[in-house]
Amino acid sequence: MPTSSYRFLCHTCLFVLIAVLSSSCSSNDDGQVLEDESIPFNGVVDFESLLENAFIDGQDNWRDHEGSGQAVVSLDATASNGTQVVEPLLETALNAPVELSRQNDDVFAFPGFTSSDDGHFMQFDLTAEGMALMALGSDADGDGIVSPAAGETGPLFGIVDGNFQLQGAGKGQVLQAALGPGDATADWYQLRLQWVTDSIDGHMTGSVFYRNLTDQDTEFRQVDGLQDVDLELDSNALLVQSDSWDTVYVHLQSSGGRTPAMDNLLPHGSSAE
Repeated sequence: MPTSSYRFLCHTCLFVLIAVLSSSCSSNDDGQVLEDESIPFNGVVDFESLLENAFIDGQDNWRDHEGSGQAVVSLDATASNGTQVVEPLLETALNAPVELSRQNDDVFAFPGFTSSDDGHFMQFDLTAEGMALMALGSDADGDGIVSPAAGETGPLFGIVDGNFQLQGAGKGQVLQAALGPGDATADWYQLRLQWVTDSIDGHMTGSVFYRNLTDQDTEFRQVDGLQDVDLELDSNALLVQSDSWDTVYVHLQSSGGRTPAMDNLLPHGSSAE
């Protein structure tokens, strides 16, 4: 092949390669190249890869909040779970609350919620002893964590002293409902907060559902009293929008010798059963 033809072919290949790369990438306002890929739904955070009997702080991008208690990764001994879970350190003084944050990273990430996410949900497994709550948010003040007190989290949901609980965004209204007949505080549950978007104004409400994993429930049951609740996403106390959420927030607290545990956090599910 003549040299001139070879050079033309190389330049053509280079041009095509640049065009392909350019079409699959975008840049932000700072000119940084970003991959044009959406973050997938339905990713689950579990604790199987973490060190057992060790503090969760510093593992898998989890951080405990300054001044809060500490949580540990432990092996659950029940037949209902039997895997590694997170629970408050038993020696935590005076049942101090444990607050944890995990921001999206290259290992695990989830997308925020938008008005088009009708029927999508948040979900996690937990016991009904003490307090176990979960929320999503984004870091507004740059300290690397998210906090309800700072207006950085959306609705909190979980179980508090044997009662299902849902709190509106920005430390909004707190609603509770008792466990169902036959449900025990020591049982493992799978709890779901499902979003409903008004087709006219885009306003979001939420409904809580659960199944008792210890009783081997196969279908979710609605929690009476926690259906079609205003999630208060338009609260003046909320400093971050739901489409910017990129951090999981967890609140754990023992009560009267009862220690909660949680597992299998699903921040954004898109295929409700």
